Amino acid sequence: MQVALLNADGQPLQLITQEKAALLLYKGVALACDNHEVAKVFRSISESIVVTKAIQLVKFVKYIYDHKVEVAWSKKGVINRDKAVCQYCGKEGSKTVDHITPKSKGGRNTWLNTVASCKSCNTFKDCKSLRKAGMKLRKQPKRPTLFDVLSGAIYLKGG
Repeated sequence: MQVALLNADGQPLQLITQEKAALLLYKGVALACDNHEVAKVFRSISESIVVTKAIQLVKFVKYIYDHKVEVAWSKKGVINRDKAVCQYCGKEGSKTVDHITPKSKGGRNTWLNTVASCKSCNTFKDCKSLRKAGMKLRKQPKRPTLFDVLSGAIYLKGG
C-alpha cells in the first residue's frame, strides 16, 4: 500500500512508499494526518513510527502539477470512480465492470470504455452495444487524473 504525500497546504503531491513516509516522519519533515487510517507501524527498540494513509509536509514546497500523467486503468479503479453505482440502473454496491464497446467487438480496458455495472445489467447487456441492448449510461465515463487518485477520490489499491 502506498501513502499519499500532502503539501503543507493539504494539496496532494504524490504517492510514496510506507518506508519513505516513515523516513519523512522520523526526520520531522512531515506529520501523520490524524484523520486518516493507520497504514503501518514501524517499531524500533526505542520508538514507534505510525504511518497513516496520508502524511503532510511541515513546510510548503512549490510543485508544478503535470496534467499529462495518466492513471493506469484497473477494475477496482473503475468501480471506485463510479462509487460502486451501476451506470445503467443506479443500483448501489455494484462490483462488476462492463465494457461499453464489448471486448468481442474490439473494446478495450480503458477508462472511457468501462463502467461499474450490477450483475443483472451486465448479464442483460452481454456482448451487445448500448443501442442494441436498449440501454443508456447514467453519465459518461471519464479518465481520472492523478489529482483524483492522490486526493483520495479514487483508490486504485486497497482503500
